[in-house]
Amino acid sequence: MRNSLALITITGALLLGGSPAQAAPVITDLGALPGYHLSWANDIGPDGVVGASSTPGQVQGVFWPNDGVTVKLQPTAAGWAVAEAINNSRVIVGTSGDKAVRWAHPGAAPVVLPSPAVYTKTFAKSISNKGVIAGNGDHPETFQTRALRWTSGRAPKVLPPLPGHQESEVGSAGAVGENSVVVGKSDDDAVFWDAAGNVHKLPQLAGWASSTAHAINRHGVIVGSYDLPGGGGGAVRWERGRVTVLPNLPGADHSGAYSINDSGVSVGASSGRAVRWDAAGVATELPKLSDQLPGHAKAINERGQVTGTNSPQWRQDHAVRWTP
Repeated sequence: MRNSLALITITGALLLGGSPAQAAPVITDLGALPGYHLSWANDIGPDGVVGASSTPGQVQGVFWPNDGVTVKLQPTAAGWAVAEAINNSRVIVGTSGDKAVRWAHPGAAPVVLPSPAVYTKTFAKSISNKGVIAGNGDHPETFQTRALRWTSGRAPKVLPPLPGHQESEVGSAGAVGENSVVVGKSDDDAVFWDAAGNVHKLPQLAGWASSTAHAINRHGVIVGSYDLPGGGGGAVRWERGRVTVLPNLPGADHSGAYSINDSGVSVGASSGRAVRWDAAGVATELPKLSDQLPGHAKAINERGQVTGTNSPQWRQDHAVRWTP
């Protein structure tokens, strides 16, 4: 990634609406595992969605294929698992028993990723199409968090916070880009780490209290969110020397963009409503399972399919998929 990411100018907020009329995406309730009540989605690949399904006392990783039977992912001996991300080769990463794990395919046994010497409680959050994995590690005594990057099965590289900061963190399934670039945050500032592991701050606009970078596409475009001191905030996109505030949906006071595909389309949430921003930044609310209940979009693939969580009824979140 070019160093120009660290030199940002400002463009104005983009517009709501105004694009040619298109058919609304079709929302599909992916349901929960048999005997389980809740489910949520974290990422979507070319042929399926990954996430988890839960019932009191139990959480299990899940792969929902576009066509076929839902797969319960094998946990480690700890007995529980959460799937966080999937790449184009159907390799899945997540967490089982407070350890970062990798499934070679949806039916495979989990392989525990190496832990660093200090941050021994580990969580895998993202995997690139080249197999580079990013996640986090927690210190068992100080409880401080450090971002981690695994390459070729070796012990992870600890990705440092900015000078004077205490913690670094990776948060979303799209956090690893080309050439092993990783995005996330350092304390309250959005950052990226280059291939060598050096940390670079992404700028905050005047009046922001904090910001987080959630995802990056292969062109180096980054999306995330910011918070305001008095509450509220919005979604943001960093691209080739520009930072653009993406609009909230009407009536919303806060948004976050959690994923972006290589066409520049991003998705997220706007005050409890799933939202899609096209490459021009036009915001569109995605359909709901119930008009009265909240939801959010978590990831988008190259075909424009989106996944996230929605509620068919009160206190019953389900993983969903939106298909154009």
